[in-house]
Amino acid sequence: MSDFLGTIVRFDSVDDYQGLHDYLQANADKADQVSAAAYQLLLGYRLRGAYLIAQMMRHRLNNPVLSLALSLGGMIFANPDNEALGRKYLRQQVDSLAPTDRHRLYMSLEPMIKILTSNAYSTQGGHLVTIKVLEVLKDLAPIFRDMFDFDRPVPKLDANAMRTEGRRNTGRLVDMSGHPPGVARAPRRAVVGMRELFFPQNPNSRQFEIGPVMVASLNNYGWSTTLVPLKCGSELENDFRHITEECVAKQADVVFIDEQLIEAPVARAARTTMITMLRKVLPNIRIVAVHLDPWSLDLELLAGAAADVDAVWTFAPDLAAWSHPAFQNRLFMAPLPRAGDYGGPILPLKPSMTFIGSIFAYNWHRWFWMSAAAVTGLPLEIQQSNQVADGLPVVESYLHYIRRLADSRCAINFSLRPNLTPAITGRTFEILAGGALLVQEATDDLDRFLIAGEHYLEFSSIADLRAIAAFIKNEPAKAEAVRRSGNTFFRERYNDDRIIGTLERKLYY
Repeated sequence: MSDFLGTIVRFDSVDDYQGLHDYLQANADKADQVSAAAYQLLLGYRLRGAYLIAQMMRHRLNNPVLSLALSLGGMIFANPDNEALGRKYLRQQVDSLAPTDRHRLYMSLEPMIKILTSNAYSTQGGHLVTIKVLEVLKDLAPIFRDMFDFDRPVPKLDANAMRTEGRRNTGRLVDMSGHPPGVARAPRRAVVGMRELFFPQNPNSRQFEIGPVMVASLNNYGWSTTLVPLKCGSELENDFRHITEECVAKQADVVFIDEQLIEAPVARAARTTMITMLRKVLPNIRIVAVHLDPWSLDLELLAGAAADVDAVWTFAPDLAAWSHPAFQNRLFMAPLPRAGDYGGPILPLKPSMTFIGSIFAYNWHRWFWMSAAAVTGLPLEIQQSNQVADGLPVVESYLHYIRRLADSRCAINFSLRPNLTPAITGRTFEILAGGALLVQEATDDLDRFLIAGEHYLEFSSIADLRAIAAFIKNEPAKAEAVRRSGNTFFRERYNDDRIIGTLERKLYY
């Protein structure tokens, strides 16, 4: 940190804004360093100091960082003239950037924006404050402009047109051929190594359901399966040793590994040691890497890890990384099993939607949707969860969650991630499994599993979402047909037996 920047940070850290003002005035000729200081203050969520710098540079707003600081400061500290001027220059400067530079700028500021949005949402009058933040961010991130265009007329949803368009992609549906017909199922032995807690770093976190649900599903299929719950954190080396020991003791035919752990260097080393040992002691073992959030891992990590396994299980089939040669003939594209069949729709559809889920750092854009729904009068019921343990056995807790989705009758799922990538989540499939109508934020991956307009209703903007709400209210029979078609298709094509049977075919036949 330069002496200049260090001095500014010291003034700001003790809220000495008069001293900061005087120091900046005395160094007004250091324009580049002043801009860099504003950037560092923004990154540290020191908004008042960044705003003071931007005010002093008000007539020399020569980069988007200063413009953002002026617009945010004008919004927060009630100076509409500064807000308007900052937004004017911010949009011009952002739109003149190449897409890669624009994305790089946004991602560098994303941690600060996330905090700003969270604080706005939790204030009194939070929805209106959140929308004010969103309006500034539209100038920084063009993706939000169409998504949250509140002046756009609400279109009339044409489910037939949506279905016709969706059917053009039926050739992209993933192969779910199941176990080879006429071939007896082998009583295989399996081990599942999956993180024990949803948030491993938080001892109050609920238990992560994926491992126990996979074990129950594989046992129902006829395999003998055990779970190795992974502690993660400082225990990663022990975790992989325990997987090795369980596989050897059980003489496992298949092992499933929570592949998100490769984020940590210590996990990568321990994983390599484990796989080397397993290949030596159990040369016929099949190793399946289970990817739950592959969008958050870089290509080098993904590709490097793929060479060691027999299959890569993903429900993000169109991730660009999968085109790498390392994944050739290894990808298994399918939802995860759900420990049973929950039946079809029971309760009649009602003219509202429900969001059942959490809002955390990795999906913080949901605050925008919540506030946008509130200010537009969208009939959206919010059942926000906190991922804290509920005291129930894991599989029972999961079944309770599925029943909540079913009882909602119509459930909405959002897909955007911090890097502005839309991603399929487990809830996409769980809504259909429970028999509710799926209302899903658009993501290209989903046409590998379902047909929009036939199995679910798709939206990409608040105007689309309002059109869906009107469709459910005014054309309930058509909405009910989509719900039932989605549930029937999902239960037939993606039931546990079909999923596990298709995986078994890939691994052995």
